[in-house]
Amino acid sequence: MANVAELTLAEQLHLTERDLEGRKHLLGLGEAEAAALSACRGTMAAAVDGIVEDFYTRQVAVPEIAAVIGDSDTLLRLKGAMRQYVAELFEGVYDMAYVNRRLRIGKVHQRIGVPPKMYIAALTLLQGLLEQRLESQLGQDRRRADAARDALRKVMAFDHQLVIDTYIFALTLQVETARREAERYASSLEDVVAERTRALEDLSRHDQLTGLLNQRAFYHALHRELTQAERYGQALSLIYLDLDGFKEVNDTHGHLRGDDVLRDVGRVLAASVREGDYACRYGGDEFCVVLPRTTADEARPVCERIIEVFRRDGPENLSFSMGVAQTGPAAFATLEQLVACADAKMYAAKQECRRAPGFHLCLAHAAGEEPLPPVSRLRKKAAR
Repeated sequence: MANVAELTLAEQLHLTERDLEGRKHLLGLGEAEAAALSACRGTMAAAVDGIVEDFYTRQVAVPEIAAVIGDSDTLLRLKGAMRQYVAELFEGVYDMAYVNRRLRIGKVHQRIGVPPKMYIAALTLLQGLLEQRLESQLGQDRRRADAARDALRKVMAFDHQLVIDTYIFALTLQVETARREAERYASSLEDVVAERTRALEDLSRHDQLTGLLNQRAFYHALHRELTQAERYGQALSLIYLDLDGFKEVNDTHGHLRGDDVLRDVGRVLAASVREGDYACRYGGDEFCVVLPRTTADEARPVCERIIEVFRRDGPENLSFSMGVAQTGPAAFATLEQLVACADAKMYAAKQECRRAPGFHLCLAHAAGEEPLPPVSRLRKKAAR
């Protein structure tokens, strides 16, 4: 496909030789009219300067037109172009080259802001001046004068068509450009709205303090994974974690320090869990981790990794208690039962903490099987 800049104006408007001949035929513009005007070429060449000066004297007397012309240099260029146009009118050749020149003149006038009403009024004025000159020069030869005047009207009507086509084409391009811009803007707006929507959805699903999933997102994820586990007969485990002595941190060091501790816990959990697990802040200093396709025994390494990372990178002088509950793959607890079981195991681990401070882990089954005994009593992290 050719670049638009490589096409002539006639090609851009899809004007063909056949189309132009059809237009001339409709106007009655043929060889006789071309001959009638070319016969006047010498007469009009001698009068062209006076016609052009008279034309622009009348034009600049109209404030609206004078404002569009703007300055003397522009006026000088316009007079030169007008002399060329008058000469071409009486050459008797109205081929594709002539058409492209007329279209280019129309395009220039459209670009500089000349509205069609002013352009058509100007051509009408020029036509009147040319007819007056033909009448004065050929008045003695009535037949020749009438033929030349009739031919001039047909050629200028032909030119009128071309100029109007140029204006319509330019307006069509403007509308198409505006449409594309509107589509691009609408598309970009849709992208912004989608991005903002995703951001809002993300905010609605995540805890603002720790960056982990919030309680609402936790229940949604647990429900989805529990449904999947039941459908495919897979195990599912839930870690319930509660900080030991967090109230003392708030009471002794203030809530800002408590917030820092919670952020550290969130960071530790995010760094410790596996891909496909869900780390969540359940509320206050309680956290949960959903472990799809995982038994309680298989959850043990995840818990120990959490403890290891917490001991290395977590807050000083702070430990936590963890309860782990499994459901499936044979029998399944409800969502509420699974959470309650993990919570109960966490409290069992916390009782161990009261007897022997440190990290404590208690594992259990939540589907009617006997719970596993508490394990993993790790001492409290030493102060740095």
